[in-house]
Amino acid sequence: MTKRRLRIIEFLIIGIGLGVFEDLLAIVLATDATINFQILLGVVAVAVPFAFISEVIVDHPKFWEKIIPGLARRNEDAVSKKRLRILEFLVVGIGMGITEDLLAVHLATGTSLSADVLIIVVAVAIPFAFISEMVVDHPRFWQNIFPKLKKIA
Repeated sequence: MTKRRLRIIEFLIIGIGLGVFEDLLAIVLATDATINFQILLGVVAVAVPFAFISEVIVDHPKFWEKIIPGLARRNEDAVSKKRLRILEFLVVGIGMGITEDLLAVHLATGTSLSADVLIIVVAVAIPFAFISEMVVDHPRFWQNIFPKLKKIA
């Protein structure tokens, strides 16, 4: 399997699939809405652009080098790579996850944003951010899932 196919799989399954599931979970827990086709379409419409940003743009190998010039020279040791993954977890995972969930809850159901909704959305976003940014984006995650990747990676 090529790295390009792997990134497409990650975009579809982790980005869109987990994103839709996360948004639907936030809607179920934060509102009285019944999930129907219209809500599902709204959730997909919100999840796709966020999945593209987080899985295609941010996970691009040179993304952080473009954002923080000179990072390639400083990012040689494992500590710097771990710090970068933690930064990505906080900013992209949690920050964008909360934003996506709030947007999905509001646009799909028309629910007003309140402190209760925010607390539920934060509680939903954190574990999904951890799965996406710390587990799936781990350098050896896909190699453990597809052992033949060790030969092409």
